[in-house]
Amino acid sequence: MKRYQVLLYDEEAAFVQALMNYVNRNAQIPILIFAFTNIADVREYIREHEVDLLIMPEEMSGDAIWNHLSTPVLWMVEEWIAGELEDDNKIIRYSSASEYVKKMLLLLSNQNKLFQEGWDCVSIAVYSPIGGKEVSRFAQLLSSAQLQTEQNPFKTGVYLPWEEFCEEIDPHCRMEELLYHVKQHTGNISMKMKTLSCSTQGYDTIPNAVDYQELRELTMEDLHWLFQTLKKEGYYHFLIADIGPGSLPTLELLTEFDVIYLPYVRDTDSGKKFECFLRSMQQQQYWNTFSERCYPVAVTMQSLTHERIRLLETKRKAGTVVPLRKGGEGIGGTDL
Repeated sequence: MKRYQVLLYDEEAAFVQALMNYVNRNAQIPILIFAFTNIADVREYIREHEVDLLIMPEEMSGDAIWNHLSTPVLWMVEEWIAGELEDDNKIIRYSSASEYVKKMLLLLSNQNKLFQEGWDCVSIAVYSPIGGKEVSRFAQLLSSAQLQTEQNPFKTGVYLPWEEFCEEIDPHCRMEELLYHVKQHTGNISMKMKTLSCSTQGYDTIPNAVDYQELRELTMEDLHWLFQTLKKEGYYHFLIADIGPGSLPTLELLTEFDVIYLPYVRDTDSGKKFECFLRSMQQQQYWNTFSERCYPVAVTMQSLTHERIRLLETKRKAGTVVPLRKGGEGIGGTDL
């Protein structure tokens, strides 16, 4: 992914060095900071290079040179006037590095054309009533496949593990924080996702919640708001949720997703249970919507490869992989 060029100026060398190192060493932050402690070097640099954002002490705002630039500026102010901060383009000088990242991403999202271009963010659920490691593997490969089928370097997505139990406890409770913002319908949710995400293979991810009851508090309205807001904000190209068998309060929430993948193992006890699950789903009032978006996929650990998942997505987008239909016999679907 492209990293936006940000110029940081302050006379305190230790301060600019620490902030630059924090941002530049985190590959999931789409920002590259160039730090300066000499204002003459700043003026020379911006004459010869294009930057996406400037971070400057507020006392420099009276310099006429900044008024003639189209580049947005994040002004650093002293803490004693913190109560007067209302503008998005101001930040307390000694704020945390994470606060700087949030402010930078906010300014870039408001003023950078790459954010404003917008993507029709597709939401994909990966769900199986049986569970199993094949499901998570499928979801992770699917996230990588989304990037492999796109040539635009500015497109990215987010992978959300929504399982009942996590393998490792996240001490920062980042998924819980995200779910709180979703339930509160907090604005600029894309940038909140970005700042909460951790390192992955080209896409963002947020560690699983420690307590899955947080997931069971989600409503249809919450998911509808989330997906519509992601489309409106236009930063993420895709969202993939790896959903545990009992993570959601009702399976009707799956119908808010654009696509529902149902991985299962054919010709086993799991396959039989899966067929019973689909037959019970046919009795639900939301079956029509569910079946129109649902793609059963027979998988094995051996068949779960990047190439096969990428081919599956290519066929789905082309319409050659057909979704489940109401009244169909058996579990149907396609082999991976």
